[in-house]
Amino acid sequence: MRLAIARAALRAFVQKTSKHLRGNWKLAIDANIETYHVNTVHPGLAPVLEQKGTAIWLLPQGHSRMFIGHRMALERNPRLSLFPQVDAVTAEGAFAYLIYPNTLIVIAPTLIFTIQT
Repeated sequence: MRLAIARAALRAFVQKTSKHLRGNWKLAIDANIETYHVNTVHPGLAPVLEQKGTAIWLLPQGHSRMFIGHRMALERNPRLSLFPQVDAVTAEGAFAYLIYPNTLIVIAPTLIFTIQT
């Protein structure tokens, strides 16, 4: 029964989009493991994110993790609420995991996405 519920939740949740962009692959990765660009590129998010509290962990073998906190509560994505672990992880902020050299996973209150270059 649990497996059937999980599969139904994933079918409701998963959407795949793909874009092929010409350019330096490092730009796509780097933009998601720093917060300097937020004020310019995402001005609507700037008041919500606590950029001063950004923390970056450099992990073994070139991997890294970034955390950026929220200044205020964000409206949750109801589809993500099907996964209580995601709500627990994103209660305080968003995480970005860089899996060296070319995979990024972002877990935020309103979305989860990956970038692979």
